[in-house]
Amino acid sequence: MNEPDGMPLQTLAARLMLAGVTSSAACMAVGLLMYLGLADLSTANAVVTFGLIVLMATPAVRVAISVLEALRTGDWLFVALTASVVLVLGLTLGLALTGG
Repeated sequence: MNEPDGMPLQTLAARLMLAGVTSSAACMAVGLLMYLGLADLSTANAVVTFGLIVLMATPAVRVAISVLEALRTGDWLFVALTASVVLVLGLTLGLALTGG
């Protein structure tokens, strides 16, 4: 059976999302164990925070891959829509990092 057009990129997106969620869960579990083991609390907090950042970034990577897929297939309406989502995500991240 032939693979549908775009399947390799969709497979990459699925693998990246799985890796993001798995690494995020691992970071948060390690941070929790550090916290419960009475390790340096600031280090435990940093590890948990990093896990949360990875978890929040995972869907943004999926949206970026969707833009690439739409560009590849020439679906210009979907390019515009997903690019606007990437723009909003970028603006939100920028405002959050600058405290604006």
